[in-house]
Amino acid sequence: MNHDGGKDDTTLRTLSTIRTVQSSHSFLRDNVRGLFGFFLHFPVVIGPEPAA
Repeated sequence: MNHDGGKDDTTLRTLSTIRTVQSSHSFLRDNVRGLFGFFLHFPVVIGPEPAA
């Protein structure tokens, strides 16, 4: 039985996941201002209470 192959597969999957998370963080950082603007324009999204 070859256990190294399984370990390499797990390592590759982990690195791929890390890369995906990093790109997601980069995307959020680049678009945070736009997201804040969106929520400010649509306050009903933040909570159920009606805007006064």
